[in-house]
Amino acid sequence: MSYFDLSKLSVRRKVILFIVALMVALSWAGSLDKYSEAYIDDALISGGMVYATARGINAAVSVLQGTEITPAVATFSVGQVLDPVNDLIERFSTVLLVALGSLALQKILLEIFSHQGFSILVTILGLMLILTSFTAKYTRAFNLILKLFALTIAVRFALSLVVLASAGVDYAFLQDEDAARHSEMIKLQGELHSLSSASHGAPTAEEINKIQTELAALRKIQSDQQRSVADLRVKVDGLNVALNENRSEVPITCRFNPWCDEGANVNAKKIQILITEAELDAAETVQESTEASIGKKREY
Repeated sequence: MSYFDLSKLSVRRKVILFIVALMVALSWAGSLDKYSEAYIDDALISGGMVYATARGINAAVSVLQGTEITPAVATFSVGQVLDPVNDLIERFSTVLLVALGSLALQKILLEIFSHQGFSILVTILGLMLILTSFTAKYTRAFNLILKLFALTIAVRFALSLVVLASAGVDYAFLQDEDAARHSEMIKLQGELHSLSSASHGAPTAEEINKIQTELAALRKIQSDQQRSVADLRVKVDGLNVALNENRSEVPITCRFNPWCDEGANVNAKKIQILITEAELDAAETVQESTEASIGKKREY
C-alpha cells in the first residue's frame, strides 16, 4: 500500500493521473462517439434530400430544353434561358456527391476509432502510467508512456471533436440558412414543373411532330432511368444480403446489443447501403419527373 501513496506524488503527476483516469472513462463511455455519429447520420440524410432535389431540378430543366415560347414579338427557347441554371445544378450535384462520400468516410473512420481495441489500448497505457508514476526510478519510462498515451488519445478523439465542432458551427450559424436554401430549391423545382406543364393552346402539325420527337427521346431517357433504378435496387438487395452474412459472424449477444460494435465489415456495409439508398431515392425522383413529363407531352 505504501507504494501507491498519493502523498508522495507531485501536484503535476496528480493532475496527469486524474486526466488519465478521465480519458479512460470517456473512451469506454463513448459519449462523444454517439453524438458525432448521430450528427453524421443526420447530415447524410439531409444531404441526400438536397441531392435528390437538385437532380429533380436538373431533370425539369432537361425537359424544358426543347420548349419554345412565342409571345407577340419573338420566339425564344426556355431551355436556352435555363442553360446556366442547368450547368450550375450539375456542378452543385457533383460537389454534393463528393460531400456525401466524405461524410460516409468520416462515419467509417469514426467506427474504427471508437472500436473497443482503442479503449483497451488507452486503458493499458493508463495503467502503465499509474504503475510508473510512484517512483523516480521509472521517470524515463513514465515520460515515454505519457507521450504514447497523449498520441493515442489524440487519435482516439480527434475525429469526434472535429465532427462535434462542425456540428456546433452548423447548428449556430448554418442550419437555418441551409433549410431556407433547400426550401428555395424545392420552390424552383415546382415552378419548373409548372412551366413545363403550361398549356400552349391547340398544337399545329409541326408542333405535334416536334412533340413526338421529344417523346421518343424522353422514352429512351425513361428506359435508361428504369435500368438505372433496377440496377440500384439489385445493388441494395445484394448489400443487404452481404450485411446479413457479415452479421451472422458477429456473436449473437452483440447483434442484439445496440451499443455493441459489430466490426469494420458490418459498419462498411451499412455505409454502402446508406449511400446506395440515397442514390436510389434520387434516381427514382428523376424517373418520376421524366414520367410526369411524358404524360404531359402526350396529353398536349
